[in-house]
Amino acid sequence: MIAIPFNVNDRVLREAFFDHLFHRAIENLREEDQALWGGMSARHMVEHLDWAIGLSIAATNVDCKTLPHLIERAKRFLYDNRPTPHEFRNPLLGETPPAFRFGSMAEAKAALRMATTSYLHHFREHPEAVHVHPLFGPLGAEEWERAHFKHCYHHLLQFRLVSAVGGAVVAGPAHQKSTMADLQSLIRRTARNWRFQIKDCRSLIFEVCGRNATHLSM
Repeated sequence: MIAIPFNVNDRVLREAFFDHLFHRAIENLREEDQALWGGMSARHMVEHLDWAIGLSIAATNVDCKTLPHLIERAKRFLYDNRPTPHEFRNPLLGETPPAFRFGSMAEAKAALRMATTSYLHHFREHPEAVHVHPLFGPLGAEEWERAHFKHCYHHLLQFRLVSAVGGAVVAGPAHQKSTMADLQSLIRRTARNWRFQIKDCRSLIFEVCGRNATHLSM
């Protein structure tokens, strides 16, 4: 386990994270390591991050499933300096992890390192490039860096590969009932659009809107 600060708004930290800190942490992961939460195995997590980073260079093309008028609200997540909730469930993913794409943990790690290198090179060569994120819509270089930082950090914590330093705040204050009603409406509209159960979308919407999910009653 290595200590890495959590601060999605620190550009220097984000750059250092993908330059060397991220892979220093990943190298400590073993095939038999168990997650603190969620249903992914260690190799599934590595393959999942390989896939996710590939989205930012259009290695895999996806459509954005968020309603167009909600995208800007969703993007608040990228600037909110709080880690992703542990039991966050991406409604675009299935209930169970997919079949392995690589034959071993070593192969998966090598693919992830290659994907990260390609991602960094891509935006250095094409700083104005924009690619679609399945939740946040079209993102440029900085927004993809923010998305990847929060996403990768979440999974490093999941497998005890990193210890957070810097006192990041996980939960916010309670909000007024009118705000809660507005957010519940947002959840329902998003759930209908994605054709998933409301309970699967609840943690997503609260996180992207910078809210405290513990104050929601459905």
